[in-house]
Amino acid sequence: MSMLFNDLPSGCHHYAGYLNARDQAICVNACRQLLSTHPLMQPRTKSGEKMALQVSSWGVAGWFGERGEYHYIRKHGNGKIWPEIPRVITNFMNEVLIISGFGRMEFETVLLNWYPPGTGHLGMHRDVTEFDQESPIVTISLGDDAVFALGGLEYGGKKRRLTLRSGDVFVMGGESRLLYHEIEKLIPAENPLFKDGGRISLTGRRIWRCTDGMSDRDLR
Repeated sequence: MSMLFNDLPSGCHHYAGYLNARDQAICVNACRQLLSTHPLMQPRTKSGEKMALQVSSWGVAGWFGERGEYHYIRKHGNGKIWPEIPRVITNFMNEVLIISGFGRMEFETVLLNWYPPGTGHLGMHRDVTEFDQESPIVTISLGDDAVFALGGLEYGGKKRRLTLRSGDVFVMGGESRLLYHEIEKLIPAENPLFKDGGRISLTGRRIWRCTDGMSDRDLR
């Protein structure tokens, strides 16, 4: 385990190579189990365009994008409720939260983003769909390298760029919880996880509400 980029803003922590090959394989196997019952779904931007990634989720609700809004939904498109988050994944995430000084957290959702090889990316955005916008966010990277750009609290302006590689874990919390960020592009990497390339990110969060009629109490 090592730290990259001392230039990161307060609240951001990049743990390069935190997960070894065995740990990464465990995460990928958990992803395959999830997708066997809750296949990848195609989110759209608020304008209705298809995003350059696909998603699935574990937890009390899953993030999804449709024309006009981004929100959390209780069920997959096939009608099944999202499965419980694998403890092995939340254990990895809590390890880095503790090291980062945030302490252990009860995750309510883990979003699986699949970035297709060569074309996958995610535009500049902030994670503001959640009612809880104070608890930190943790992301595990698996597969191809990704160029990650980190902006400020306002759209546009100077960006910091770094490469997220398979096994890296990235934390955004504290003063950095609401920073703009994006995945600009993928860089093919020799990695046994995915034969034809591509990247998975697993992002753990707290939500505290959904937009399909559920109250905060329903999610607790």
